[in-house]
Amino acid sequence: EDEKLSKIIQKVIDGGTKHFIIHKELLFSVDQADQYRLMVPCSMAALLIRETHEVYGHMGTYKIYKILHTNYQTASMYKLVKQIIKMCDICQRSKISNQLARGPLHSLIPLG
Repeated sequence: EDEKLSKIIQKVIDGGTKHFIIHKELLFSVDQADQYRLMVPCSMAALLIRETHEVYGHMGTYKIYKILHTNYQTASMYKLVKQIIKMCDICQRSKISNQLARGPLHSLIPLG
């Protein structure tokens, strides 16, 4: 389905990479610490991110990314997490403004 993943799968089948494995018809990336992450096709990544965001109580971008990145990998994951959370209606309605309240305006003309 995903062209990049298809190419990686073919490399694994041909024995041309040690950074990925196929287990029970699923593609996993393998990092230097031998941690395995399920490779998620781009077509399914948005759904995975939205579901995780809802299940974990609408946490912010970094926390959701860290949760997902532990077990999953997809192209441009952080960027996609950021975009999806930015579009979350619940988060936008309940977002606390981090801008300072403006003080009263005063004349800039010197007195006297």
